[in-house]
Amino acid sequence: MRRAHTAADLSAEFIGMFPPQRGLLDDDDLLETWITRVCDAAADTGVTPLLHHDATHIEQPDETEAWFERCPENLGLLWDSAHEYLYGENAFSEDVTDGIERFADDIEYVHLKDINPMSYFPDYIEALSSGTFNLANVILFYYALSDLGDSVIDFEGVADVLSEIGYDSHVTIEMEKQTTDTLVHAKRTFDHWLAARSE
Repeated sequence: MRRAHTAADLSAEFIGMFPPQRGLLDDDDLLETWITRVCDAAADTGVTPLLHHDATHIEQPDETEAWFERCPENLGLLWDSAHEYLYGENAFSEDVTDGIERFADDIEYVHLKDINPMSYFPDYIEALSSGTFNLANVILFYYALSDLGDSVIDFEGVADVLSEIGYDSHVTIEMEKQTTDTLVHAKRTFDHWLAARSE
């Protein structure tokens, strides 16, 4: 796998995998072969392969766990607060920490973003879970994302549980739709995370 070698040549620590969208691939054996090939190439080059549970064939906690059981041990999870919000044990709750606890041994990278749930969310989840592709669903989810602290997720709880499991790797705070005053948004959301960590 050329990309794993490119990542190593660039001194990257990770190579990310974004599974195909739900409903576009019915052959789990083929997907497993692809993930395994990436993991093997990553092992050969000294980078960590990451699987992102993000509106794809692998997103919900039970299926994420099932895939980690069938894939190589060097596969790590890129855990995402907003996607955990949609499907975790406490779905549609400010508490998304169940996902951190459940995948404590697999999390190698963290994405943080807040989310403002809209009235259409149940329909959105049903459409995603059924594998029905609709660009409008992607756009609606995109517009529901917000700066940390502007919506519902409890990031103090996230910081506490990450600390409890001994997580000390990378955290990326995502700014999905802020195209104006980007530095203002960046500082506001970063300050919120610093405050959450210090509580």
